[in-house]
This record gives sequence, structure tokens and C-alpha cells, in this order.
Amino acid sequence: LADSVTRGSVALSAVEVEIRERVTFGAGSAAMSSFATRALHGVMSVMREHDGVTVLVEGHCRPDEDDSLSSERANRVLEELVRQGVPRHRLRAAGFGSAFTDEGGEAKNGRVEFS
Repeated sequence: LADSVTRGSVALSAVEVEIRERVTFGAGSAAMSSFATRALHGVMSVMREHDGVTVLVEGHCRPDEDDSLSSERANRVLEELVRQGVPRHRLRAAGFGSAFTDEGGEAKNGRVEFS
């Protein structure tokens, strides 16, 4: 992509898909809220408009949660995107545990990110 594309709360650039509404999870859970499902609809819409885009769904968890939960979250999001019509071959999922922190050095909440 030469330029960034924005559709509602989703921005697509040459290097990432950014959702301005975070997809988060409750403590110790891989269950998504209906709000998260709606946010993913925007990702699906952008991906359908841009056939060449592939996405890595990155799952994360809190330090007090089992690291395997990050993979469960990433896979749950991947499956929801497939259910919404994104071809599976354009998606990958990976869990990163609680290894990544935000700019202030604090662990981010349980979430998924897209790149």
C-alpha cells in the first residue's frame, strides 16, 4: 500500500492494521465481548477491500495469567475473522504471553494486536 486507508475505527498501512477500538479480554478469559466482535467487523471490511493484505493476530496476556492464554486469545480472534468472511490463508495467530510492555514499562492488559 502506498498510502494509509482508514475505514471507521480501522486504519490500514503498509505495515499494520490498527484498530482504534482495542480488542480486550476479561481476566483469565479468551471470551470476546460483542463490542470486540463489532470492532473486528471493521478489520474484516478493510481486508476484503485489500486482497493482498495478510495479518498476524498477536495475542497478549497479563503477567498474572498463564502465557498459553495469549495464544487462545489470538486464535479466538482469528476464528472470528474467518467466521466473518476473511480467508484463513490471509491470517496467522501467535501468542506472546506477557512479555511486551507499553511505553511506561507497565504490562498491557490482555489484548490482541494486528500487524
